[in-house]
Amino acid sequence: GGGGKGGILVREGQETTSAEIPERLATGAVVKELELVGDRLHYEKVRGDGPKTGWVNTKLSTGKILAVSVKPPDGVWRVMYYETPTRGEQLRLLFKLTGTPFEDVKLPKFPDDLDPYRSTMLGDSSPLAFDMSPLVQYNGTSIVQVAAAMQFVGEKLGLVGDTPEARAEASMLMLGSEEMRNLVFYPAYSLVNERAAKCQEKNMSPMETMAEIVKLKPHFLTLYPYDKWMGHFERYLRCRGDSSGPFLMGKTISYVDVALYDCMTAIWTLPISEPIADQNKKFPLLKVLEKAVREAPRLKEHLDERGEFWSAINKVWKGESL
Repeated sequence: GGGGKGGILVREGQETTSAEIPERLATGAVVKELELVGDRLHYEKVRGDGPKTGWVNTKLSTGKILAVSVKPPDGVWRVMYYETPTRGEQLRLLFKLTGTPFEDVKLPKFPDDLDPYRSTMLGDSSPLAFDMSPLVQYNGTSIVQVAAAMQFVGEKLGLVGDTPEARAEASMLMLGSEEMRNLVFYPAYSLVNERAAKCQEKNMSPMETMAEIVKLKPHFLTLYPYDKWMGHFERYLRCRGDSSGPFLMGKTISYVDVALYDCMTAIWTLPISEPIADQNKKFPLLKVLEKAVREAPRLKEHLDERGEFWSAINKVWKGESL
């Protein structure tokens, strides 16, 4: 934390009125906890720049976390991912759907803000297998790679049947959803970002930038295999039969429904995806699934507040919190 100010303010004592130490504890520093009183941490520095010992705040009054332990306390769920609601957002949606409390560690800057937790910084203490995110942690277990993390959370929260067949089917569908995200969403999203960056270099206004971005619309359906992957999931629902319910695995919502919802709606709200409106008429069962997931009570409340993907992305780009 404290990256914008050169690090975290350190004081000599526990009280916030105690004397300040001139040097700040640098962003990315690794410390050992000596004592934790509320949001005040008494530390001893292990690695990095800053005072050898002192007291710091672990979070601001706004709720922004400044200091994060390598592992959360037992019984506490933690998700670590970037502020932008891209690939790792679906994990947050599972907790919102079930009303399960969790510690949401949002990293503002991609990819630099993950660096303090990578093995290059923490060595064997890093919770990040492969130095990747999103990360989900619970009771001493740390899982990265989104498909594995979704499976872990989904099974723990009862969002999939408790049989080998159900777990395998959910894993298969989860991997399919991520394949569509990789082949359709991310190439399109990257194209939008690249065009926006070029406009920024030319000091174009937001209105001029959007006008340039929408010029990419005619290329969407020719560049990306949208129909192919939507067709795969539509066929899967069709083969289950109308009586089985609106979801991929029947009448009850599962973690893979949330994953597919997040992937589809992220694609639909991109400012270059307008040509798919007519295409979606070919996928009526997926539209029913999308509505059923969106209307799940606790999830609906969260999504109403957050906004759909593109509006949420714009909030983050403007420096607002979701």
